[in-house]
Amino acid sequence: VRPVEHLALLHRILDPAIPPTPARAVHRVRRLGARHLAEALAVDGAAFTGSTDIWRFDTSAFAEACDATDVNRRRLVRRHGRTAGFALTGRTARIGFIQRLAVHPDHQRVGVGSALLADALAWLIRHGARDVWVNTQPDNRPAPALSRRHGFVPRHESLAAPPSTPRRRSAPLWPPDRHPAACGQSVDPAGRRVIN
Repeated sequence: VRPVEHLALLHRILDPAIPPTPARAVHRVRRLGARHLAEALAVDGAAFTGSTDIWRFDTSAFAEACDATDVNRRRLVRRHGRTAGFALTGRTARIGFIQRLAVHPDHQRVGVGSALLADALAWLIRHGARDVWVNTQPDNRPAPALSRRHGFVPRHESLAAPPSTPRRRSAPLWPPDRHPAACGQSVDPAGRRVIN
């Protein structure tokens, strides 16, 4: 199967002694509950306008992304009475993933993405993740710049995204050497999924 597109891959080792980059205190990060999902998906649509299908989230893709890791955290930032951005962070074993981070174009470059990313990294560190991965479009310049400001480094290898299917389009794309099975790790044997 020929890939739809290649993805830039960034990585950060998580060390409790090195805290996440502080974000602007003006943005309150709060829980993204069911009542805010439609607003979050509208933000996602605006943030990824012009992108290929693999980058667009609908309710089904969001649910699949939530189920793609053992544990996930959904957070948002509101500005002027509306959802300005959201982040979906996942963790399987001791590996973290920034599964989705979207900021509405009207609210970019004011610290919303930074607040969400700092919150995600702090949560991963608190819960014992050792490293975290994020992938993005190679031509999306703001996303890697934000990640680098928070300690991520680009990896030389890239990922190839397979064609979308209605069911498995949002599973995390594991770097080959970091899949839990390749690292001798196992997923939670109880199969528990916790949403904080």
